[in-house]
Amino acid sequence: MAIRQWVTVIGMLAALHFARLRSFYLSLAILLAGIILSVGLVFFQAPPGFPSGKFITISVGESIGQAAGELKAAHAINSVLLFKVVVRLTPAVHGVQSGTYVFSKPVGILTVARNVTHG
Repeated sequence: MAIRQWVTVIGMLAALHFARLRSFYLSLAILLAGIILSVGLVFFQAPPGFPSGKFITISVGESIGQAAGELKAAHAINSVLLFKVVVRLTPAVHGVQSGTYVFSKPVGILTVARNVTHG
């Protein structure tokens, strides 16, 4: 075979290889997006038994972890860890605000976090 033909064959094989890789990575990305979305839906929605209309009190001086534990015990959040992460990633927030909170309807962890960090 001439060099030109070898270059053509190698080019075709490389194109086939990269097409398969692209297909693999696209499939992997779609799978990971589905898993992340599913986990997000489970953890970001209101938990079963959400305490609608009940009072939840956060005392003065409580840490984010202590408040998260109380909210978890009251069934207002699904995950203590996720609550801590959400609170820490909220800009210009320096912890939770003490007070008594009541939610008229079931809300997700983002709303709970916003309410207890902004008072």
